[in-house]
Amino acid sequence: MKYFYLSYMKTQDILQHLLPEEILSYFDSTDILNKTEKLIFCLDEKHQIPDDFPNGEYEAKGFTPGKNLQDFPSRGKAVVLYVMAKVA
Repeated sequence: MKYFYLSYMKTQDILQHLLPEEILSYFDSTDILNKTEKLIFCLDEKHQIPDDFPNGEYEAKGFTPGKNLQDFPSRGKAVVLYVMAKVA
């Protein structure tokens, strides 16, 4: 039996087990807020150019206003993903 020790795991490793599959491929976790009735995971879109974009120079223009996405509850608390996408 393999045991996981939290002291040896990175935050990103733990989040992979809590957040929807593959979300950390596209977003970085910037904060986790533990409110009375809900957990809020703050996520910013990664600074990466999609493979299907034509070659060229691209400049980040900031982020769109954040969106709240409701996820499945965890330990009796609502889970909210606060997602900020880059402006194209």
